[in-house]
Amino acid sequence: MNPLEQLLADCPTLFRGGQTAAPAGAFLPTGHAELDALLPGGGWPLGSLIEIQTPAPGLAEIRLLLPALLRLQRESRHVVWTDPPFPPYAPGLVQAGLDLARALWIAPATPADLWWCAEKLLRHPACGAVMIWPARCAETVLRRLQLAVEAGGGLGIVFLRQVAATSPAAVRLQLEYRDEHLWVAVRRARGSWKQGRIRLGRADVPAQT
Repeated sequence: MNPLEQLLADCPTLFRGGQTAAPAGAFLPTGHAELDALLPGGGWPLGSLIEIQTPAPGLAEIRLLLPALLRLQRESRHVVWTDPPFPPYAPGLVQAGLDLARALWIAPATPADLWWCAEKLLRHPACGAVMIWPARCAETVLRRLQLAVEAGGGLGIVFLRQVAATSPAAVRLQLEYRDEHLWVAVRRARGSWKQGRIRLGRADVPAQT
């Protein structure tokens, strides 16, 4: 195998111009070995929607995703905050190793603008991860987002306070804050019956709503 073929094999998310970056069945390690062991393929399924239930905004969500975001940026892809509950703190992102030149913050004016932006961004192969914090989300909207992320080949991460009974998301996780620690529970992962919970470490006190 020549060096170029080896690079493409090692980096399935590598941006390749007009091509969809991730082939079907590609996975990106989460950076958390215990979580990878619970997920089919050993990581985040690329070209898929990830649904994460959070009891309160600002519950160190980025800590869970940071290893994957760093890897996506190293592969020259952008990571996008779409209508987050709080503005991203630039010095903290830099300290965590993120490149601000490949980090976008989108603040849509209306819910309709939010879904339009999210769908367009998810379809673009230069966007490795699009994170969305909607007030609520209908199942029909989630299905549109799933089709968009399939086209773009990245990750679509939707943070929800309440989840629907059914969802097209490939992975459904739940963040929990207990005993001053952040826990991640796997509620469903397409292609696996495994469920479990891992501890990510100490967490900040959740923001009050």
